[in-house]
Amino acid sequence: MGCGASASPRDGSNGAPVEVKPSTTMLETLELDAQSGDAGPKSSATRVSRSGSATVAAPTHVAIVGAGFVGTSTAFALLCKGTGAKVTLTDVNTSKVEGEVLDLEDSGGTVDLATPQEAGQADIIIVTAGRGQRDGETRLDLLRANAGILRSVIDGMQPLKKSAILIIVSNPCDPLTYEAQVCSGLPKHQVFGSGTVLDSRRLRVHLADRLEMHHSSIILFVLGEHGDSQFPVPSLANIGGVPLMEYPGMKDVNLMEDAKKTASKAYDIIGKKGYTAFGVASACEKIVDCVLNDKKLVLPVSVRVPGRNCCLSLPAVVGITGVESILDVVSHLSPVEKEMYDASVDRMEQAVAVLG
Repeated sequence: MGCGASASPRDGSNGAPVEVKPSTTMLETLELDAQSGDAGPKSSATRVSRSGSATVAAPTHVAIVGAGFVGTSTAFALLCKGTGAKVTLTDVNTSKVEGEVLDLEDSGGTVDLATPQEAGQADIIIVTAGRGQRDGETRLDLLRANAGILRSVIDGMQPLKKSAILIIVSNPCDPLTYEAQVCSGLPKHQVFGSGTVLDSRRLRVHLADRLEMHHSSIILFVLGEHGDSQFPVPSLANIGGVPLMEYPGMKDVNLMEDAKKTASKAYDIIGKKGYTAFGVASACEKIVDCVLNDKKLVLPVSVRVPGRNCCLSLPAVVGITGVESILDVVSHLSPVEKEMYDASVDRMEQAVAVLG
């Protein structure tokens, strides 16, 4: 498989077991990692996580692996945000990445080239490397190809910084996130995917336009696969505490149809300009901001499904140590939503099985 000797078993037996609780599901805690010597080096710039008493180094280096449209757009978004962190770019195409860095320098902020080994020592590593789906190619063919690229990327960065947060953006996001958890040797809560953060925003923006309000006022998640089996969760959605489907103006809305339309938006964009970049870059910037500033926002990122051998998007608290908890929303889903959730889980387990 080429993942190195530190790879964890595919059954997820490496590290503490995931326990499902009535309210939230906590993953490996920072305190446990610190006891085993995995908390990473301390620096003069430290921060105490609100999730525990352990002290962790404040992130100062964000590495982006892949200088394509998504990688460079993410770098630009981070530089425009003014995070204060150093941003580096790594790519096998040295001439292109050098040109991208020269161009990005003019936007302000600190940006530089990095070798794969230097990227592996970053505090936050964003993997966007991979290729797009070719004509006549199945999604499983794409998965096999990009899984090979992902393994090569992770092998090239070894040994990874023990406290690094590894964020997978390459597609198919969910099975590649699972593969990264296996290959990286990092605790599972430090490895997650961008998931349906962008999908959720797309649907909220669509509804906000209809309701003439800002999309941040709508609490609504799209969960499951970042792909065809994703689904909205209206039963847990609200606007200002009012159940979403009871809000004035929502009476005649077919949310499932709207969700299908927004889910296909990526295909519309690709059909017209050949690729997507800005939306996913904005989603990545939001995730990185949560880690850099320990914001502990609830985001629908791709995480290991408790008790199953796959990853998909569930609401999770994201902070300085990565995924600090997963909300147990599954037990609160409507029967229809639970059916869609089960179908998405089965689909993602089948995808993982393809990788062997």
